[in-house]
Amino acid sequence: MEFVEKLIAWATLNHLIGLGMALFGAVGLAWSSYKAWLGGSSLFWREAVGEIIEVSVKQQRDHDGDRVYAPRVDYRYQVNSVDYENKEGQFRVIETRSSKTWATEQTKPYAMGERVVVYYNPWCHSQSVLEQGCSLIVLVVWGVALATLLGGLFLLGLLHL
Repeated sequence: MEFVEKLIAWATLNHLIGLGMALFGAVGLAWSSYKAWLGGSSLFWREAVGEIIEVSVKQQRDHDGDRVYAPRVDYRYQVNSVDYENKEGQFRVIETRSSKTWATEQTKPYAMGERVVVYYNPWCHSQSVLEQGCSLIVLVVWGVALATLLGGLFLLGLLHL
C-alpha cells in the first residue's frame, strides 16, 4: 500500500510540475510570438522623421538587489500633425546588464536633438521603433518557451515521444 501512495504522490507532483511548465511555456510563447510578429511587421511600417529627446542609462536593482543598467532612448515624431513620444528602440525583451559600459554602448548611435528615421505602425501611429525587426533574444525566448511548453505537456502525459 505504501508503494501505491508514493506512486500517487509522485504522479500528482509530476502533473503539478507539468501544469506549471505548460502554463509558463504557453504565456512565454504567446508573448514572444507577439513581439516577433510586431518586429517582423515593422519591416513594412511607414517612416516619419523624429527627434531624439533623451539618451540615458538607467540604473536599477535586480531581484537579487544587484545593480543593473538599461539603455534608454526616448524620441518624438509626428504623423498627420499629431505628436507622439516613444522609447521603444526595437521589439525585444527588456535588456539589463550589470555592465554600465554595455548599456552606454547601446545608446552611442543616438544623440540628443538628433533627427532620426522612426518606423511607425500605419494602423496605430503611437506604436513605433527606431530599428526594424526584433532582436535575437526574442527568438531565443520563443525557443525556450516552446521547449518549456512541450516539456510540460510531456509531464502531463499529453505528449508522447
